[in-house]
Amino acid sequence: MEINYIKLGMTIFIAITFSELIVNRIEIALVNKSFKEVNFNINKELEKSNRKYENSLKNIQMQKTIEFKKRKKENERIKSIRTTNDETCNFWSEEYSKVKSDYNKVMKNSACSRARND
Repeated sequence: MEINYIKLGMTIFIAITFSELIVNRIEIALVNKSFKEVNFNINKELEKSNRKYENSLKNIQMQKTIEFKKRKKENERIKSIRTTNDETCNFWSEEYSKVKSDYNKVMKNSACSRARND
């Protein structure tokens, strides 16, 4: 029996080529799997980071809302005090203009002093 070296060489060449293709396919599949795992982990970390950022933003917004409400309440309180002091000053000024007594003068001066100082 005679060995045909050309056929044998071609068979070996084709076998090596196919085995290289199969090995390359396996490597590509493994690399893709690794990339998918890395990508999944990165996405997981990004989501965690986004949640922390959103929570921080919510906390900051809540703090600003609370501060705004406090300032608004304080401003309303001050406005109420000023209105009361102005009304008291006006009342005692009218009383003093009606009856020029020392008591009315002292009350007017005291009330108007408070109204000017606030």
